[in-house]
Amino acid sequence: MKMKSILIAFSLAAAVQMNGQAKEATIPLEVTRFFSSSLAVGPATFRDFATSPLFYKSTALSANIAWTKMKDRYERKWSLRTSIASAKPVLPELEFTGSKTSALFSSSDIAYQQLRPWPLFNKGKWSYYLGGVGISTLNFRTNQALGNSAVGIEAFFNVMAAGKVSYDLSHEKTGTRKFLWIKREMKPTTRALSLQFNIGLLNANYRQAYDYKGFPEVNGAKLNPFNLVLNSSAWAVNGTRFSSELEFRRYQAGGNAVSWSYVWDALSAPGREHLFQMSAHRIQLTLHFNRKK
Repeated sequence: MKMKSILIAFSLAAAVQMNGQAKEATIPLEVTRFFSSSLAVGPATFRDFATSPLFYKSTALSANIAWTKMKDRYERKWSLRTSIASAKPVLPELEFTGSKTSALFSSSDIAYQQLRPWPLFNKGKWSYYLGGVGISTLNFRTNQALGNSAVGIEAFFNVMAAGKVSYDLSHEKTGTRKFLWIKREMKPTTRALSLQFNIGLLNANYRQAYDYKGFPEVNGAKLNPFNLVLNSSAWAVNGTRFSSELEFRRYQAGGNAVSWSYVWDALSAPGREHLFQMSAHRIQLTLHFNRKK
C-alpha cells in the first residue's frame, strides 16, 4: 500500500505539472539543462550461488535523480539511483513447504553517459545517437538464515557502449479529432519516443570469496562486521551487463517535461563456485525541470 500511495502522489504531481498547455510547447534548440526526479516500481531478482542456488524475487521501489545537459553536438547526463526491496526465495515445487526467510536487498548506482548524434542517419523525425555509459553499482544484502554468509556486499563497475534512437511525435497544428462520438481538441504539442540500449564492454566486480581464508582474527570485542566482509573480497575483471530504456516524453510550454519509461537492467558475474546474477524491471515516472541558467 505504501508503494501505491507514493506512486499515486507522484502521478498527481505530474498531472499538475502537465496542466497549463495554453502556449505552444517547444524544445529549446540551444543548450538545455534538466534536473530530473523519478520514482519507479517493478520486479527484481538476484541469485548468489556462493550462498544459495535459489532465486530471490521481490518488488523493488526505486528513486532516481539526474542532471542532463543537451546540445546539438552531444547529450550528457549524471544520475544517482537507489532501490530497496524485501526478497523471498523461490522454492522448488516438489520441495516440502517450509518457512521462507526474507532477505533485505538494496542497490545503488552512480552513472555518467555521453551520447552524440549520428547526422548521417538522422532523417525526418528519426534521430540516432551513439556513445558510452560508465556505471558503478553497490549492493547490500542481509539474510539471517544464511549464518556466516548473512551479509553480502558486492560492487560492479561497467563501461558500456550505448545506442539510442528517437522518434519525434510532435504535431504543430491545432485541430479536432473525433473517435466515435467523442470529439477532442488537439493543441500543438512536443513529444518524443526513444529507445536506448547499452551493452557492457569492460566489466569488473569486487565480491566476497566466501572462503574465509582472508578473514581477520575473530575477536568478539573488536570485530567489525564490515571489515569481516570486505577483507574476504577480491577483484575480478569478467561478467556481462545489459540495460535498456523505452521512454515516452512530453514537453510543456515552459520547457519542463514529464516522461513514462520502462527500464530493464541485467548483470552477471561468473565464478566457479560463486556465480552472481541480478535483473530488474522498472516502470518509471519522471519529472524533468528545465534549468533556465
